[in-house]
Amino acid sequence: MIWAGFAVFTVATASMIALTFGHSLGIAGSALFLLTVIVVRPFAADYVEEHLRLERGVVAEEAVGRLLRELVYEGWHVMNDVTGLVPGNVDFIVSGPGGVFVVDVKARRYGERDPGRLKWTAKQLHDEIGVWVTPVICLHEREAEPSFRSGVAIVSSAQLPGWLRAQRKQVADPERLARFADALF
Repeated sequence: MIWAGFAVFTVATASMIALTFGHSLGIAGSALFLLTVIVVRPFAADYVEEHLRLERGVVAEEAVGRLLRELVYEGWHVMNDVTGLVPGNVDFIVSGPGGVFVVDVKARRYGERDPGRLKWTAKQLHDEIGVWVTPVICLHEREAEPSFRSGVAIVSSAQLPGWLRAQRKQVADPERLARFADALF
């Protein structure tokens, strides 16, 4: 769609230059503009792809946040977009009767480094609150049954609330969890 806009713009620009300055200058201007588009296109394509990827990630994280709100009404604690624990951010920290979970939301798929990073994040949180923390990659657009890969739970967003309720891990001390949360904010 963007490239169709460039094409229309190129034709319009060439026409205006040709009408204003004459045919030969219009052709030279068009060639220069087309060369510029060819040079800039890879950078623009990367920018557009990155923007779309980030937008899909935001949509996925917001959808998972709405699903996790159900758990709050059942006494669970959900922290979103936690910074200060690790470089970057943690999408969700979820604590309740089923245990403590660090949840990384992905729109479609995860990278090969994501499980290792998430396990490290879970260990950092364990060191702060003193209980086992289960790392979870939540795939927003996934239909398969929950599974484990390299010690990390892989769960679809639709199944996440029920999967969390079904877990039976060590529960965090509410006061220690509150002190941890207060230290972050």
